Amino acid sequence: MLKIFRTFILVTCMSIPAQAMAETITISAPEWCPYICPNEPAKPGLLVEYTQAIFQRAGYDITVDVYPWSRAIRYAEDGTRHALLGAAKHEAPSLIFPENEIGEQTFCFYTKADDEWTYSSPAAVIGKDIIYPQDALPEEIIPYKNRARFSEVTGSVTYIEQALGMLLSDRTEIVLSSYYWMTHFLESHDMQEKVKLSGCAASTKVYLAFSPADGKLEETKKYIKIFDREIEILKQEGFFESLLIKYNLTPRK
Repeated sequence: MLKIFRTFILVTCMSIPAQAMAETITISAPEWCPYICPNEPAKPGLLVEYTQAIFQRAGYDITVDVYPWSRAIRYAEDGTRHALLGAAKHEAPSLIFPENEIGEQTFCFYTKADDEWTYSSPAAVIGKDIIYPQDALPEEIIPYKNRARFSEVTGSVTYIEQALGMLLSDRTEIVLSSYYWMTHFLESHDMQEKVKLSGCAASTKVYLAFSPADGKLEETKKYIKIFDREIEILKQEGFFESLLIKYNLTPRK
């Protein structure tokens, strides 16, 4: 069976030493627009552009290979790739995390527009039918997993389309998705009148997490040092906020 995945390469244009130009950091990731958007060259994703900016300052290129989430984690774990983009610590605990997160994700609950249910606390999920993306259940919900009817949907590329199809055909009551991911989808498909935001779980820090594989440990140490140094500079410059403007997004209030 052929293994199909997308790769997109981000190359720096600054004048840097030839030795540094030759070194490329390989990263696995899920397709997770607007964070990671392999089909949109002009806007490859918030986290992709942030990662590019972090490492280009030190003279490195990056490649981002897109896989289903569980495979993206495995490839960072076994050293097939140097790092995994967009992981919370509880999602990939075997990886090595830098001091600084690369962003935050907020998982929110979405219902049909006429549904009066709202998420006010983890206990609110008791007895409900909920769709969630594979390997991405918010940590605060995990203790309640056996007290609701949770259905895990595989395939990160088509998750929202599948999940909303089930919601609108009354095959589930609630869809769980990260806030920017769903916002981007609803706006791009003109579905804001059919689906509503019905509350959010606590925000979770997400990271560019690095491989613990024996053959990658020295590179991991080097890349983490670069990452933590350069992201601090970009934070001071408000770089991520400028990316939000580029992607027509505003922070969730």
